[in-house]
Amino acid sequence: MPSLRGDPIRDFPAPPHLRRTPAHTVAQPPRSQAQAEMDEVDSLLDKIISTGLGSLTPREQERLHAAQARLARRYDRPATSSS
Repeated sequence: MPSLRGDPIRDFPAPPHLRRTPAHTVAQPPRSQAQAEMDEVDSLLDKIISTGLGSLTPREQERLHAAQARLARRYDRPATSSS
């Protein structure tokens, strides 16, 4: 008759340094700073789409304008002013 308590060896979690990752897991390359900034801009644009431009905090507005200026310099275009 099997035990109702289960297998104590298999049911006990292994320490993190001994855990195996699944074979299908692919290591992700480290994100670059530029990619992290673009991800932040994407999330800000998603917020604007869902709740409107007025929903951005002053800090979020600053981050969006700074990203706009960086992109304008990268592509040699003058940044537009929305003020």
